[in-house]
Amino acid sequence: MTKKSARPAARTTVAVQGARVHNLKNITLEIPRDKLIVVTGLSGSGKSSLAFDTIYAEGQRRYMESLSSYAKRFVQQVAKPDVDFVFGLSPVISIEQKTTGSNPRSTVGTMTDISSYLNLLFATIGEAHCPRTGEPTPSRTSSQILESILSLPRGTEIELRAPVFKLYGEHFGAGTVPLQVEGDSPQPEPKYRVGYAHPEVRAGSPTYPLDVIAGLSPDGKLLRIGVVNATFQPQRLALATSGFALRGGGIRWLVTGKTLDAQNKVGAPAGVTISTGKVTAAARGLIVPATSTVIYELPVAASH
Repeated sequence: MTKKSARPAARTTVAVQGARVHNLKNITLEIPRDKLIVVTGLSGSGKSSLAFDTIYAEGQRRYMESLSSYAKRFVQQVAKPDVDFVFGLSPVISIEQKTTGSNPRSTVGTMTDISSYLNLLFATIGEAHCPRTGEPTPSRTSSQILESILSLPRGTEIELRAPVFKLYGEHFGAGTVPLQVEGDSPQPEPKYRVGYAHPEVRAGSPTYPLDVIAGLSPDGKLLRIGVVNATFQPQRLALATSGFALRGGGIRWLVTGKTLDAQNKVGAPAGVTISTGKVTAAARGLIVPATSTVIYELPVAASH
């Protein structure tokens, strides 16, 4: 019966012995791992020689040695620093003190692309949890969600907090034709902020005080209009189409709340209401409710 040898403990320091790079005089030291270490000293005392030209250079050299001969042809070779040995090194990165860009929000993660890999890591193997209850919230398919709902006892109340409009799915289809939106509304006063009597709309908005987009369905039979009303009073949206006419009634999807930052919270009365109903494109236009986002789907008269 053989006894397995004990696994050596992981190093807790980075050991440097006999560093003689530039003005370093046979320096030997140990630096704690997994901590923030600051190297200070007078100008010319060897701070950069130790941090960059010795520790970083040795880490990079070891990484280069792990590459294939083919890969080494495309990277700059790193000379071995004048040091007896360096133990406890991990893969290293080096960021110079000078500013690399004008973005004040740049971090070590963004400048080295580490943040992108971290995002990918958390998105693929991370386990999401509810911020209120702490319970795991695994990703589920539509079939799994339906199966979970059907397994609940009869009479259980279910509240949908994140409804999906079919107009964002296959109902629209590919090939929607965007339309140019024009208008003759008075221009906004720039002193007003979002949520007051006037919303914040870029100068030159023809649909002030509303934000409007529109498009025709791929077959040209439906006109779809998206409207955002950020004011605290209903607004009228006048319709004057060019090149086609509207006929009959259509459908309206409405999302509205009492305030611009209204939201639905677990265990509290709904702050945002969502509804679907019929609407008619009257000659005087459509009435857009206060603090709302509305999508209209109106039939287009057949051309002769």
